[in-house]
Amino acid sequence: MPRSEADTAQSWTEGMSRYGDIECVLAPDIEANCPKEYDFTIEVPEEVLFVCREIRALGGKALLVGGSVRDTIINKVWDKHIKFKDFDIEVYGIDPEDLIRIVRNNYEVKEGRDLVGKSFQVLNIYAGLEYPINISIPREDSKVGEGHTKGFVTSSHPEYTIKEAAQRRDITINSAAYDPLTGILYDPYGAIDAVQRQSIEVTDKEKFVEDALRVLRIAQFAARFPDFTIPPETMEFCKKMVSEGMLDELSANRVRDEVEKMLTKGEKPSLGMKFLLQIGYIEKYWPEFYNLVDLYQDMEWHPEIYVWEHTLQAMDAAAKIADRENLDDRQRKRLLYAAMGHDLAKLETFDVITVYECDKLIRNRIVTRGHEEKGGPLTREFLKKLSPKDEPNAGISLEDREAIVALVESHLKPKYFWQEATEKNINMSRAIRKYARRLAMKNTNWYMLSLLAEADQRGRNGKSDIPMERDQVEDLVAWQLWLAEISSQQKVVLDAPAHICNSDMVKSLVPDRRPGPWIGVIIECVYQDEIDLLVTNPEEAAERAAYYFEKLNGKILEMVGDNEKKQRSLWDFLKKTEDPRVYFV
Repeated sequence: MPRSEADTAQSWTEGMSRYGDIECVLAPDIEANCPKEYDFTIEVPEEVLFVCREIRALGGKALLVGGSVRDTIINKVWDKHIKFKDFDIEVYGIDPEDLIRIVRNNYEVKEGRDLVGKSFQVLNIYAGLEYPINISIPREDSKVGEGHTKGFVTSSHPEYTIKEAAQRRDITINSAAYDPLTGILYDPYGAIDAVQRQSIEVTDKEKFVEDALRVLRIAQFAARFPDFTIPPETMEFCKKMVSEGMLDELSANRVRDEVEKMLTKGEKPSLGMKFLLQIGYIEKYWPEFYNLVDLYQDMEWHPEIYVWEHTLQAMDAAAKIADRENLDDRQRKRLLYAAMGHDLAKLETFDVITVYECDKLIRNRIVTRGHEEKGGPLTREFLKKLSPKDEPNAGISLEDREAIVALVESHLKPKYFWQEATEKNINMSRAIRKYARRLAMKNTNWYMLSLLAEADQRGRNGKSDIPMERDQVEDLVAWQLWLAEISSQQKVVLDAPAHICNSDMVKSLVPDRRPGPWIGVIIECVYQDEIDLLVTNPEEAAERAAYYFEKLNGKILEMVGDNEKKQRSLWDFLKKTEDPRVYFV
């Protein structure tokens, strides 16, 4: 825990005594060429103030940088209410190794990048806040070779002035710094002016190209601040970087981090996607999405015409839905990725059919039959791009991938089930329960699927690029209410349930029998009983398993006698069926 405020009011000499010899290299002209503003106030937690006071007591200077400063400016200039929870502190005048010692003497270190020597970058500490405090030192990236992991050398520069440190900020609105101890906001590159103009522009071109990931950060900020625009000069500069291959060496992890910020923090993810299309990134790196740009859809179902436009509207709708439902970061990520990939297979399944009525040609119709199922593998391949090839469960976890793919493959099911029930008067209760278990085994559920289906239907506005509201979509509210009601009535599961009947239970019924396909058949029979709510506990499961083995084994013996080869063939056949109970019981 940090010391009290009273304990921090000590001299430089006392501080040096506590931490050992501290080398202070604070630039004498640290505020040079740096306009100051006094009209901004940031409410800073005591835990952050403590760090700043400690640094000041040792002769250094600690400033807030990044999102908290940017969002404070936006809030004041445009009367917004952006909430921020994380604080980034940039420390001037203190050597990296001394800073690490100071921080570790007061806090538990969570994690960090390159915590030793001249390559010090970021130190994350626990301080009892919801998010860790990120502490860094002004630094410079120098290109020494190919690649964006080994191709750059990072060096710390605690002796930099505020303006020198701000020069490497990606975009101008991120270039301001704030002293929480004095209330002074430093604005060396015109962050306030850029916010007033609502412009997302490069701070310094020479520094910007040192890390090509900053191109993707612009996409992220375009999605997060939809009222801001990207000037043509910035657009052309990023386009040139893409065409010259500067983004070729970016690691999957770093790309994924920015994509997920675009999806989970973006108010309008479509704006990030449009930017990536305009600068050539989509065509070069995500051709599966570029294929959708000019791909037609049938106007009866999709008045927005193009699959690309539909995808962007669905993504924006998904972002609104995630806000409405207060989804956590993980569920929001799954929903947005699913909205992003839900129609990837429409090129592969594209077809034009002729519609006749009474032998008279009515019109030609565009169809994409099976695109939802075929979209699953395409989405999985795209998600692999955002995960390291040598670490299969790194990046986007396998659990998340399976959930996203399952949502994509099923996104037409909610309305289809409702139509079967209301238009054909089919009792869909069992189908709902069964599909719920299928979804649960893939780490998702009907609730998340209904949200994706809603985003899909709302993303069909032919009059503008803004997705329709929920009550503007025909039948949407009706099928959602129906699904919610039947799910409640039928005790639909939301989480993956363990099968009550398992192989150990089945083998214990016939301990002398060799393992084989018969075990899976009996488990499936009992599982079908679970779906029908006939089995709810292990005792009932064991009883039903014994019953099914007796009936099925007896019937097979009756059919083929003691011929083990034919017996196995029949068990194999039953194992491949959807419901083995219907054949012999």
